[in-house]
Amino acid sequence: GAYVGRHRDFDFATFPAARVPLADYTLLHCAVRWRAARHVSISARVENAGDTEYRDVYGYASAGRAFTLGIEGQFR
Repeated sequence: GAYVGRHRDFDFATFPAARVPLADYTLLHCAVRWRAARHVSISARVENAGDTEYRDVYGYASAGRAFTLGIEGQFR
């Protein structure tokens, strides 16, 4: 997970660019890996599990919740 405190950015849509506040936020990321067989692993990951809306840069949207599923095999 990650916590980002309140911070400021610039609004470049105005001249001169005005400083604007950005709210603090917490993101939760989870990952798991399971060894299904001797040479096979299955993994799953969730980014931004709480689907938190946040801004790192003023005027740009942030990524929502994302799921990743993987299978890894080792063949000889």
